[in-house]
Order: sequence, then structure tokens, then C-alpha cells
Amino acid sequence: MLPAGSHGPGVVVLHARWGLNPDIIVAADGFSVIAPDLLDGRTSRAPEAAGRPVSAADASWKRIADDVKRAEARMREESGGKVGVVASRSGCLMR
Repeated sequence: MLPAGSHGPGVVVLHARWGLNPDIIVAADGFSVIAPDLLDGRTSRAPEAAGRPVSAADASWKRIADDVKRAEARMREESGGKVGVVASRSGCLMR
């Protein structure tokens, strides 16, 4: 997601194991922000179920890394080269 008319340094926001949900805020004054969906639309709000999307994605760590690289490259183009990558919460897709 990239807000229309975005400008400024780019930020790639990586979501937690819960998936890309409405809790991810992708707007910040003076920044272009993108939050790629690393779990292909899977989300969870229940702690016991939150690990399942990550486990299901285990075989796709290369795809996830490629998604992050593509988001970073897009931000480089949009922002003129300055990009940071941050995790939205601790434990962001860690295994």
C-alpha cells in the first residue's frame, strides 16, 4: 500500500506474525511508506492461531525475502534512494 502523492524517504514496514491487518499504520508525515503482505492474506487475532500462518509460510521464506526486496526496490524508486526497513512489532515473522 502506497499513499497517493507520497514523497520523502521510504519506509518498508514488516508486519508481525498476525499478518497484514488494520493495526498496521502505513502513513507518516514526510515519509513514503509501504507494508507488503508477507503471508498472502492470512491473518489471525488469536495468539494460539497466530503461529499457524508463520508455520505455513516456512516453506516460503525465500518468497517472503523476495517480497521484502521488491518492496524496498519500489521504495527506492519512489523516494529517491533513501529507504529503511522496520518491523512493526517484536517477533515479526521470526522463527
